Amino acid sequence: METKIPAFPVLEPLSKATGTILAPLQFLPTDFLEIDVDEKNMEHFLVQAVCLKKCESNLLPSMDDAANPAYVTTPDGAFYKDDKYYYYSSFNASTVWFRRVPERSQLGFGRWKLAGTDFTALIIHHVWPHHKLIFKSEEAQLLYTFLLRRFYTQSKSAIIAAEFKFSGKIPEMPKDFIEHNELPLTDYQKVALYVSELNPAYCLFMEQGTGKTPIVINKICLKAARKRAKENKMYRALIICPQQVRKNWEREFNRFATVPGKTCVLRGNNINKIRSLIDVIRSEDDCAWSAAIISIDSVCSIWEGLKNMKWDYVVIDESHKIKNANTKRFKDMMKIDDLHTNGKEILTGTPVTNTIFDLWTQFEWLGKGLSGFSTFANFRAFHGKWKATMQGGTGVQKLVGFKNVPLIQERLARLSFLIRKKDTGLNLPEKVYDLCETAMTSKQLEIYGQVATQLVAEIDEILATAEAEGLNITVEHILTKLIRLAQICSGFVKTDDIENLENDTIIIGKIIQISERNPKIDALIKMIREDWENDSNSKCIVWATFIEDIRAISERLAAEGINHVGYHRTIQNGYRVKDSAAAEDVINFKDDCRVLLANPASAGIGQNYLGYNVDNPNSSEMYVNHHIYFSCNWSSVDRIQSEDRSHRRGTRTNVRYTDLVILNTIDEEIRTRVTAKRQMAMSIQDIRNILSNVLRGYRK
Repeated sequence: METKIPAFPVLEPLSKATGTILAPLQFLPTDFLEIDVDEKNMEHFLVQAVCLKKCESNLLPSMDDAANPAYVTTPDGAFYKDDKYYYYSSFNASTVWFRRVPERSQLGFGRWKLAGTDFTALIIHHVWPHHKLIFKSEEAQLLYTFLLRRFYTQSKSAIIAAEFKFSGKIPEMPKDFIEHNELPLTDYQKVALYVSELNPAYCLFMEQGTGKTPIVINKICLKAARKRAKENKMYRALIICPQQVRKNWEREFNRFATVPGKTCVLRGNNINKIRSLIDVIRSEDDCAWSAAIISIDSVCSIWEGLKNMKWDYVVIDESHKIKNANTKRFKDMMKIDDLHTNGKEILTGTPVTNTIFDLWTQFEWLGKGLSGFSTFANFRAFHGKWKATMQGGTGVQKLVGFKNVPLIQERLARLSFLIRKKDTGLNLPEKVYDLCETAMTSKQLEIYGQVATQLVAEIDEILATAEAEGLNITVEHILTKLIRLAQICSGFVKTDDIENLENDTIIIGKIIQISERNPKIDALIKMIREDWENDSNSKCIVWATFIEDIRAISERLAAEGINHVGYHRTIQNGYRVKDSAAAEDVINFKDDCRVLLANPASAGIGQNYLGYNVDNPNSSEMYVNHHIYFSCNWSSVDRIQSEDRSHRRGTRTNVRYTDLVILNTIDEEIRTRVTAKRQMAMSIQDIRNILSNVLRGYRK
């Protein structure tokens, strides 16, 4: 049996973790590795370490020699199996190296079942000399070759990204790339487009405001022009995004497309969505491409119409929305597999919002095993530090930290284009952060203390019950309860939380204003007035988490004669619009409207709140230069995303971010926790050292 090994180079280790896992071992001259695949699902390698005998003549005997059947030739001579006298392979070959493979199960001496991932293939490729690999089937060799080839294509992308980051080198764009006359891509956008085009599955993990959408649109136009020229067919793209940014995608296609095409937002009832879908996929002579734009949560509702379609390209925008593997949303997205599309891409500026584990679902949607692991459980076990504890008489694993972080950073470097605004060369104005300390009224203080005491007792009881019954109570569950305190800091309380109601007419379960005067709103109005006194071109965004906050702020703004825009039903006497896209039009196009009032959870994604019309910048000298956070939740994503709605290409001046905080309360805790999450996420995404090592390894 002749062994045919693909000519892939051995990689230079990019970190100590990589060096340890991929370090070669000493094998005996007679040690070999047989590789096959699981025939049931082709998702596992079946490997057997074997000991072969060397032919004395260094040539394999003829096939009809029963005593010495032909087997393998190598640069060291010919080797065959001696069925009469079976010899065991060395300990390194049969046991030691397998321990480096995270996903493994032993089937016998020297025989193992390994996950069919690129991680497994890489370990085999680096640990074993190539001439010692014996493929038992064509399927095994195809899978092994495919995984390595895909990995090395990703490595090429990492080299290109690294060269741009450290030397500013831009790859030569394809000859058929069409530059937009008025809105050309920046250098870093061209690099992102180039590496994205190399890979059928890729991530644009670029910070908010760096322009991910134009890259996707230019890629669609490039691919569409090629398909039209080669096959005379229309290129079909499916854009899956949060509901509030569908209109923004439609606008951006109109702005950045370089060849003719058509877009359609799938909205309304299911019948209307299907009709729109049929219309947008219908080929037209004057359309090189079509883009169907649908909200993430609508995919399942019209799956019957989508499942039989083949898309050229499917994009998930704000892919952190599918970070939880247990949600219906993620399971719905996983229905879109290789049968339904030729290429996939995910976009987000916040790929890591809580932990490393957020990445698994995003990689898994791009392609099975692209995380390097076949299951989420194995991914968690490999990257998490776990401590065994007892809870209610049951042993549970508690997450206490992370490990093998450089390996996930390496994967990020090869599978995604990451860039921070400070590295883009856009020279954006600075972000300036400050706190505005406010106080509570005496009634607020009284209720805050009362509810805090109640919550401590309530949480203690929950934890005690959980321990007794062996239940697992998550931190998120506790944090959700504590958010009631944040509402009190904003000036409101749910009547359920108040003891000894003085007014018998108050309805239980209603949210009421605690005091006639609201110190936070007083501070807010004062801040807005000071902004306008100091800068006649200033506009601001007021972010508020609770509905009652929005209602009360809007009422006060109206009473003060301050024109404002928002899309919640409680907006008073301002520009009350239907959605965040319409709010974007008002804050950007109307100089008389200088305040946007919104919830960061619904308006903090995908919009551009710059305060003027970027397509006609000479029409106004206004700008949004102040974000005021009236109230916040525990979501670092909401905070990070909302901050960058006006800090992006086109920002005219420094942007100030002010938290209205009551000291020594839940306000401070929320701000501290959200900041810590952001720092942790940024540290994982900081792959500068990995990219530097990429260049070092490939330039040797």
